[in-house]
Amino acid sequence: MLTSVSITLFVGNFMELYILMVVWGELAGSHIHRFLWRKPEEQYMAKRSKDRKVTKNSGQRAH
Repeated sequence: MLTSVSITLFVGNFMELYILMVVWGELAGSHIHRFLWRKPEEQYMAKRSKDRKVTKNSGQRAH
């Protein structure tokens, strides 16, 4: 019983901290924030750049 309660409290605190970090990062526009919590747009851009590299390599193979 006690352990489940402590786990719930810990998870709740973690979520609170995460929300605070996100809000603080948005307000500050912090590089640290962007480094720690990569936004979906940044992940999407990184994925696109990887795709671009792959297409470039396949083009070289075709030649």
